[in-house]
Amino acid sequence: MVEKENEVSKDLMIEQRFHRQIIGAKGERIKVIRESFNQVVIIFPEPNDKSDKVTIRGTRKDVDQCYKHLSQLNKELLTNNHRVEVPIFKQFHKFIIGKEGANIKKIRDETGTRIDLPAEGADSDVIVITGMKSNVETARDRIQTIQNELEDVVQVDIMIPSKIHNYIIGAKGRQIRQIMDDCGGVVIRFPPEGAGSDKVSIRGPKDCVQKAKQQLIAISNEQQINNFSEELKIKPEHHRYLIGKNGANIKKVRDNAGARVFFPTGKEESAADRDSVIITGKKEEVIKARQMLEEMVKDLEKVVEGEMKVEPKYHKHFVARRGAILKQIGDEFGGVTISFPRSAQRDSDRVVLKGAKECIESAKQRITEIIEDLDSQITIECVIPSKYHRTLMGTRGTRVQAITQEHDVRIKFPERGTNGVAGDEDVANGDINGSTDSLEKSQKKSDIIIITGRAEKCESAQNALLALIPITIEVEVPFDLHRFIIGQKGRE
Repeated sequence: MVEKENEVSKDLMIEQRFHRQIIGAKGERIKVIRESFNQVVIIFPEPNDKSDKVTIRGTRKDVDQCYKHLSQLNKELLTNNHRVEVPIFKQFHKFIIGKEGANIKKIRDETGTRIDLPAEGADSDVIVITGMKSNVETARDRIQTIQNELEDVVQVDIMIPSKIHNYIIGAKGRQIRQIMDDCGGVVIRFPPEGAGSDKVSIRGPKDCVQKAKQQLIAISNEQQINNFSEELKIKPEHHRYLIGKNGANIKKVRDNAGARVFFPTGKEESAADRDSVIITGKKEEVIKARQMLEEMVKDLEKVVEGEMKVEPKYHKHFVARRGAILKQIGDEFGGVTISFPRSAQRDSDRVVLKGAKECIESAKQRITEIIEDLDSQITIECVIPSKYHRTLMGTRGTRVQAITQEHDVRIKFPERGTNGVAGDEDVANGDINGSTDSLEKSQKKSDIIIITGRAEKCESAQNALLALIPITIEVEVPFDLHRFIIGQKGRE
C-alpha cells in the first residue's frame, strides 16, 4: 500500500521522430533503460497519435532519475539531429546529386549529415538536411552554392501594402501558387500575418524573378484600384476544356474580358473547393468574364451524340484495365463518354461518343492520334531469367509500372509455369555460360518478357529492365569467421 502511494508519473516531451531510436530494435534499448531504473514504466504514444508526450511511471526516486536520463538523451538527439528544410529548384536536383551520386555523397561524407531529397515525381522541391547544427548549416550553404552557380539565382525584395497580402496569396494560397508555377517555381515569401511589414521577397533564377516581380506589382496596382472578385462553381471535368490546350481558351476570356481567372490547382483539401473558379478584376470585367464562362459551360452541358469508326483490332487497347484510357480521354475533354462495341459485337467498328460537340471532336482527334501511335509500335522480346522476374516487378508491380509509365510502353511477363525448350543452365546478366549464341538457341519461354511500344521507347524500357537484374558476387570467407559475420541470432 505504501509502495502504491509512492508511485508517481511524469510527462516528457520528446519529438516523435526520436521515439523509434530510443526504443531500439525489438525494444532492446528501452528495455535497458527500464532495467537501469528499477523497472519503471515508460509509455510512448502510438505512431498514429502524432504525439510527442512520453510518460514515466514508478517510485518518485526512480522516475526522477529516469526523467533526467531521458532528458539528457533527448538533448543529445536534438543536438545531433538538427533539421533544416532547403527549397531547391527541382531542375537543379540532378546537379546537387551529381553523376552516380558523387556530389551528394561528398557533401554527406564531409559534413557528416543526412541529406534526403524528395522522391522522383513528388511535388515537393524541398531537400531535408539532418545532423549537428553547424554541420547542417555547412551542408545547406554548399547545396545553395551549387544552385547559385548553376544559374543566376537572385533574391529581390519589393514593397506591397500588407493590407492586400491576403488577396495576392488568395484562398488557401491558390493565387500565389499559380504565380510561382507560372514563373518557373520561384519562391515568394510574405512577412508573418500581423507583422505590419510590406516587404515581399522573391527568390529564383533572375529572369523568373523579374517575371514574378512584374506580375506581383501588376496585381498589387490592380488591386489597389479595383477590388472586385466573384466565385463561380464549375464541375471539375469541364476545367480542362475551359482552359484549353496550352491555356488557349481561357486566354481568349482574359483578353476579351480583361479579368483574371483562377482555376483550382488540384491541391485543394475539400471537394467544394475543387469546383471553385475565382474571377478578379474590375466589376464590369468580372461580369463579362463570368458570362463568357457560363456560355462555355452551357455549350459543354449540351449533350450530343457522335460516332467514329475504329477497327476491332484496336478495341482491346482502349477498353483494357477497365477502360482506363477511355476515362483519361473523358477527363481531358469535358467528361465525354465513349462506348466501344460489346464483346458479342466483335466485328463492329462503330464507336459512340456522347458529350458537348466540341469535346466529341477533340476526343475523336485524340483517339485517332492513339491509333496512329499504335500503328507505329513494335514488339520486342527481352530475355531475363524468370528467377529475377519478381524482383523486376517490385512490390505489387510498382517497379514495372514505373517503367511502363516513364517509357510509355506495355510490358507483359510470361505466365507462371510457362515451359520452354531450354534446360536449367545458369544465366547471368542475359548470358548463358557467357555465350550469346548459346542464349539464342536455349531461350526459355518463361524467361521472355514482351515489350510493346515505339522502337526507341522499347529499347529504353528494355535497358531499364536489364538494369534491375541483381548481381551476385561470391566472396571467400574462412569458415571459422562465419559465425562472427552472422552474429548472435543472425542479428549482424
